[in-house]
Formats: sequence, structure tokens, C-alpha cells
Amino acid sequence: MKRSIKRLLIGAAVLVAGAAAYGGWTYLASAPPAPTVADIAYGANPAQRFDLWKPAGKGPFPVVLTVHGGAFAFGDKRGHDGLKQDITALLSHGIAVASVNYRMSGEARFPAAANDVTAALLDLRRRAPSLDLDPGRIALWGKSAGANLVLLTGLAAGRAPIGTGAPAPVSAIVAMYPPTQFDTMDAQLKASACGASSAGHDAADSPESKWLGGPVQQHRDLARQASPLTYVGPTSPPVLVQAGTADCMVPHQQSIVLADALKKAGAPVRIDLLPGAKHIDPAFDAPANLAIVIDFLERAFAAAPAPAR
Repeated sequence: MKRSIKRLLIGAAVLVAGAAAYGGWTYLASAPPAPTVADIAYGANPAQRFDLWKPAGKGPFPVVLTVHGGAFAFGDKRGHDGLKQDITALLSHGIAVASVNYRMSGEARFPAAANDVTAALLDLRRRAPSLDLDPGRIALWGKSAGANLVLLTGLAAGRAPIGTGAPAPVSAIVAMYPPTQFDTMDAQLKASACGASSAGHDAADSPESKWLGGPVQQHRDLARQASPLTYVGPTSPPVLVQAGTADCMVPHQQSIVLADALKKAGAPVRIDLLPGAKHIDPAFDAPANLAIVIDFLERAFAAAPAPAR
């Protein structure tokens, strides 16, 4: 396995409070505040749970469903990078936050994780009135593997094989450093300043291959189904996609290709490339960037019908 993929898997060991070395830079995993409601079950599997944080005041509140990364193989709804900063910023702007767990690749292969996120979204919408949330103003936010999952959920909107056929429209999607085409990642890395030593996604033991159930290049049809590009269309919700130009795990070209596809389809999209930022870089959760994210979300929520009171 190539060095970049090894570093990605090592990240499982640093999902602890405080700061830790992660692939040569600092990984921030400060513990978030205690949730307002913990471990809400959206399915029978113990992994199918989400936590909810609500802002002060009276709703119904818009809500962001966040999905952690972790190579489709590890991670937790209370321990992913930047969660404390993200929750604090969203709550301060009157936006509730739900953070979801899902089945990992060691337990269930594609499309299980994407189906879980879709199920959590539908369950959150169903419960929204009783939780003082607005079911018409729900957005998705994911990072790395989690970004792939929110894009699949939000763009497929219930179309097979993602979800169960039930419509799952959302107000907006925020995707940070998402893998969007598994079978092109290595070629993009080799052609970049990262070089061949950073490639390894095509290997049989790569995170993407493990999630698909076999080597990426031998499962091109599954890779296509796991690509958010497959589900892009003119009715796609607004998407904010961000990536770092120094990302040697998920090349920023993956974000460019997605943005280009959305633009070609006539769907609303904004792409931000953060100069010099690496994978899981603290710059994505810095106040200046969170202000961009929140402005994007507030504009999307403002376009939704006014909630009933």
C-alpha cells in the first residue's frame, strides 16, 4: 500500500481530544459540546445513530446533517476533524446540527454507508417537527469520505442504488475535499506535484477498493455508481465544494471535475480551492472559511419556503 493511503488509515488512531500529528500536519479533534439529544436511532444496527445539537431560542431551526470522513472504514459522529468549531459556528447562527454514524466498509460494502446517510436524512426530516426543526431546510455537510456520502445522498435524491427510492431532497450540500471519481484519483496524483508515491487508490487494499469490494479498476461499474458525477443534473441542489491545492490524498482535481459537471448541467455550484491546504487541513475550519460556509448555507435556507409556526 502506498504511503498516502497508509497515512489515511493511521488517522483512525488520532480521533482523540486535543491535537495530534496526522500525516505530517496537525489534526484537530477537540471534543464537541454535549449534544442536546444523543444517539437517536434511525435504524436497527448499532451504528445507525445520530446526535443533535440545537441553538438557543425557539425554532423551527434549519439543520445541517454532518457526515464524518475516515476512508469509509473508521470515524465517529463526535470525533471528526473540526467538529467543535463547526458546531459552535453553526449554533451561533441559529442553525441546528445533526452528526451521523453509519456502517463502515469492514461491516458493509457500497452502497451501505450512502444508504445509511439517506436513511438518517429521511428519519431526521420525519422527526423534525417534534424536535423543533424545519423539515424544509435541511442541508448536508461532509468531509473526505463523508463528502462523497453527502454528495451521493443529496445528488441521487433517492435514486437507486442510493437510498430506497424515497425522495430525499436537501437545501444545499457542502463537500470538503471529496473523492468523486475513484478510478481517476491515482492518475491525477501521478500527474501532480504529489507524484506517484502518493498514489495507491487503485490497490486492492485501498479504502475505496475495500468499500467497493475489490480493486477499483476491476470494478469500474461500481466505481461509477459510487461517483457523485453519475447523479448530477439540472435540478441538483446548490453545492459548495472545497479542496486544498496541496492535498496528496484526495487530489483537488476531484473537486474541479465535480464543479465542472454541475456547471455544465446548469446546477448552482461554488468551488473554492484553498492554496497550499492539505487533506484535513485546519484551514477548512478556520473562522474565515466557516464564514463562507455559513453564508452559503444561509442563502440556501433563505430560498426555502418559510416554515410553518
